[in-house]
Order: sequence, then structure tokens, then C-alpha cells
Amino acid sequence: MVTVYFTSLFLYDNLSNFIEEVPDITDKFEEKRANLADSNLYGLEVIFSDTELLASVASPSNIEAFVLGILGTLGGFFGTMITVLIFLLFIVLEEHTIAKRFGAAFPNSYPRAKRIVSESTESIKAYVVSKVTCSAGQAFVMAIILYGFGIPGWFLFGILCFLLDFIPILGALFATIPPVIIGFIWLDLEFALLMVALLIGNQQVFGSLIEPNLSGSKIGISPFVLLLTVMLFSQVWGIAGAIIGAPMIIIVRLILDENKKTRPVAMMMANDVEEE
Repeated sequence: MVTVYFTSLFLYDNLSNFIEEVPDITDKFEEKRANLADSNLYGLEVIFSDTELLASVASPSNIEAFVLGILGTLGGFFGTMITVLIFLLFIVLEEHTIAKRFGAAFPNSYPRAKRIVSESTESIKAYVVSKVTCSAGQAFVMAIILYGFGIPGWFLFGILCFLLDFIPILGALFATIPPVIIGFIWLDLEFALLMVALLIGNQQVFGSLIEPNLSGSKIGISPFVLLLTVMLFSQVWGIAGAIIGAPMIIIVRLILDENKKTRPVAMMMANDVEEE
């Protein structure tokens, strides 16, 4: 609680500083837009001459509205996170009782049910631990990178990265877009490109190296299947669905893998399969 309290205070202070910097960001945005509109960019300068188009895509005021909108729903987001964690906790706590109840109802299927429940619990544990660890690590490194380049709202965007990274595949991407846009406005081109390269490297290290090693082969869902799951569940249940979609599809794949008739479907859902 103490950590949350001081984090909230620091976040509020960083958010206030970011809002104060918005007029300066807007001035730099207009200056760079005017310079690019007057340059010879082989016809692309027409894009920078269209102020309404750029304002709708990369306006600092729109970025501010986006960030404030996200932060304005933090209460609901934390409520959703708590709901999801309680749901996952009950799955873990009922590891033995679910198998026993299934065994009492269907004695012949008890060994299979026990194996499915045990593997599902281990997979969910691995997923939660790897996701929390990598989300925190990626957000911390991102905040350090943004701070090093002097990007306004660096801590704010770090918190945003931590929260949105719980949405698989798309979350970290959405969290990176606002600081990247501000970076191209705030920094010279070469420094902005360097910052983008570091942010991409940060995502790749945590998303492609650290997280798979932490979770091991217990998750093993194809990124394409995971993306479709996130999109489908988010359409039905919003943010809660986007977060809970990954654990649910992990359980579904394990259930399908236990039946010879449905095992080919489970193999198609897997990220990697062993050749027989």
C-alpha cells in the first residue's frame, strides 16, 4: 500500500509536468510541421501541409486526451484487474477439488481430469508470473529510456506500458505509440530514431526472450491464435476479456490436447509442436 501511495504521488506530479509541457510540445509540433511542409519530400510534403490530418493523427492535444482518458479509467481498470486475478486465483485454489468433483461424477475420466486441472493450474501460474515480471521490467526500462531522452511524461508512459502490457500482443504496442510520436516532435530526427530503436529492442527482449523463458512451454499458444482471442474476448467483455482471454485459451488448448479426436486442433493452436 505504501508503494502504491508513493507511486500515485509521483505519477500525479509527472502527469502535472506533462500537462505543463503540452504547449511547448505543440509549438515544436507546429514548427516541425511547417519545416517539413516547405521541404522537397517528393510529394510527401503535401501531407504535412494538411494541418487537419496531422492534428487528428499526431496532435499533442490528442495525445494528452488519450493519456488522460486512459488514466481517467484507472479505477475501472484496477477493478477489472482485481476481478481477473480473483478469477484466476479461484482456478488455482480449486485445483484439487475440481478434479475430485469430476472424478466423483465421472470415475472413468478422473485421471484425465486431474491431469488437465493440474496442467491448467501450472500454466496459469507460469503465465501470471511471467506477465507481471515482464510487464514491470519492460515498463521500468521504457521509463528509463524516455527519461534519458528527456521525454515529458516519462513516468506516466512507463505506468501506461505496465498496465497495457497485460493485454497480450497489442497492449505494449499501444503504450509505445504516444511516446514515440512525442519523441519525433520533441527530439531531433537522429535521436528520435535511436529512441525508437531502443524501445523496439526493449519490447523484443522482454516479449521474445525473457517472457518465453519464464513461462517455458507451459503456455505455447500461437501468436496469431492469441491475437484472435484477444480481439474476440475484448469485443465481448472489453478490457477484462482482453486480459482474461490468454489464460482461457491456454486451458482450452490443454483440454483439446487430451482427446485424440481434438488433438489436431490443439496442435494447430500451439506455437510449436514436436515432430513425431
